[in-house]
Amino acid sequence: MTEMIDTKEYLLDALAESKDASTRAYAAYRGRKLDKLVNDPAPEVRAAVARGGHGLNKLIEDPAPEVRAAVASSTNSLSQLDKLASDQAPEVRAVVALRKGYCVQMINDEDPTVQAVAWWALDHGEA
Repeated sequence: MTEMIDTKEYLLDALAESKDASTRAYAAYRGRKLDKLVNDPAPEVRAAVARGGHGLNKLIEDPAPEVRAAVASSTNSLSQLDKLASDQAPEVRAVVALRKGYCVQMINDEDPTVQAVAWWALDHGEA
């Protein structure tokens, strides 16, 4: 049985070396080679790393909005959420609006979609 687990771990590590970004994202989702994948060129891979709660201090500065949105959904740091609440990308602010304690703040956002998300969260007890 130990051999089977070792083989599985080896195969998961090998996925992190794939040329295919979706495969590397799956490896990140499974928690493999996160220290390497946090610097991956593909935003979907870095977002998978962030969704796993790894590298959030670095990824909060990522140029890709989908990565910063993944940080917003994964972090429990109020300072990180405060920073992301004023992010330039509305999709990032919309994720923040879903976080407990932020919907009231976000109902006056400049973007109507962020406002709608904030109102939805408020109506559904996310305040």
